[in-house]
Amino acid sequence: MKLKNRFIRSVTWEGMADSSGGLTDRLIKVYETLAQGGVGLIITGGTYLAKNSTTLPGMAGLYEDSAIQDYRKFTDMVHAHGCPIVLQLAYAGRDGEMWNPSSPSKNDIKSVVKVFGEGAIRAKRAGFDGVQIHAAHGYFLSQFLSRQSNTRQGFKGRMGSEAF
Repeated sequence: MKLKNRFIRSVTWEGMADSSGGLTDRLIKVYETLAQGGVGLIITGGTYLAKNSTTLPGMAGLYEDSAIQDYRKFTDMVHAHGCPIVLQLAYAGRDGEMWNPSSPSKNDIKSVVKVFGEGAIRAKRAGFDGVQIHAAHGYFLSQFLSRQSNTRQGFKGRMGSEAF
């Protein structure tokens, strides 16, 4: 990806989406202002990928194909200002409850992989230039990186030699 400069708008939580995770005029205006202002790259706020996987009010969601058309208009608007945009994919867990990474079933893990894959496909179809995977702040993936929540045998934490 070629950027016009090194000014990157990193991920922040805006809390401006509607109750179903849809884009609002207020949220779109934030991104339009950034793109018009000459930012070299925009990374969106965390966007939830499964209808039952949000923990923050006003968090944007791209969990159904029906939202792709609205997101396509959104990315087209950002691109009209010569700015690429990356969607951050976020998965909190089912109904905002985290699984214990020390004992997920293979089916649990496969379902999360599927959710991220579907999210990446939706992002591409919606015109995003890339995706970033959220793996921090206690969300599902970050639990696999923590010795406190991941007690699987052989796991030594983020700096250990036996991560997975």
